[in-house]
Amino acid sequence: DGTEVSNLEDPTHMFESGGNYDVTLTVLSEYGCESTLTEPLWIDYLPVPAVTLSEEILCEFGQVVVSDVSTVEGGADIISWLWQVDGNVMGQDSLFVYNTNIPGDYDLTLVVGTDAGCLATFEGEGILQVYPIPEAFFTYGPEDVDVYDEGAQFNSYSAGAILWEYDFGDGTTEEIPDPFHVFPEAGNYEVLLTVTNLFGCTDTMSQVVSIDPVPMLFVPAAFTPDNDGVNDYWGAYTYGFEVEAFEMLVFNRWGEVVFRSTKPEQWWNGSHNQGDHYVPEGVYTWRAKYLSAHDGEQHVRAGHVTLIR
Repeated sequence: DGTEVSNLEDPTHMFESGGNYDVTLTVLSEYGCESTLTEPLWIDYLPVPAVTLSEEILCEFGQVVVSDVSTVEGGADIISWLWQVDGNVMGQDSLFVYNTNIPGDYDLTLVVGTDAGCLATFEGEGILQVYPIPEAFFTYGPEDVDVYDEGAQFNSYSAGAILWEYDFGDGTTEEIPDPFHVFPEAGNYEVLLTVTNLFGCTDTMSQVVSIDPVPMLFVPAAFTPDNDGVNDYWGAYTYGFEVEAFEMLVFNRWGEVVFRSTKPEQWWNGSHNQGDHYVPEGVYTWRAKYLSAHDGEQHVRAGHVTLIR
């Protein structure tokens, strides 16, 4: 290998690399006679140990896959592995999964062996750096929101956060800690808050925000009961609430009741108390009393309807 000649009878020699070498022995007798012998010698290569981590940032309560990426020359194969974290054996395969449950710096050691019996060691001092995660938490108000409210105020009380992202479940997001948001329509929206700390670790929290429809009773101002299939019936439409009790009365100009219903879906066709006689066209007064399941209160509404024939 180009090193100096040894004059020892049984020398020990350290080769710098694996490969084929020609070793030459020259002997000299007491009479000055010389003889030379050259023999080939194969030196197995040491593996070059190396590891890779599946995650760039290790956060508590997570996992990381630690894999061997060692190499070896000369046609040998790596066939054995011994993994240790802080001196504790973690596995004897080419990879292992490490649970990053507790923040801190951990030493990683890997001993790899080839099918020729050569061993090499990787030592990574503090290579497993596990960072704490933030704690996501938010509130919103008011608790009861309907589509006619101006919106809902969200406030983050997350610990250790430097970045915030709200996903409101309606296709919109905000990246401030305390946003005010208006939802487009009634429904249930799962609002997700993702927070990030200075180490790049994240945490999430979600809440379902219910946007109530606005309870409304709609009563048309006119109808034309002429049996042409268009606008022949008159009654009340309810939106956004269930009716537990209902009464609709229609009066003529003398205060006589000409129509009465106890269900919103029971409509008037212009007959006198649902008989065979039809009232003349004109303006009639109506009054509705109903108990709303939305708020548990009784409501009274009144108005006028014009009957046109």
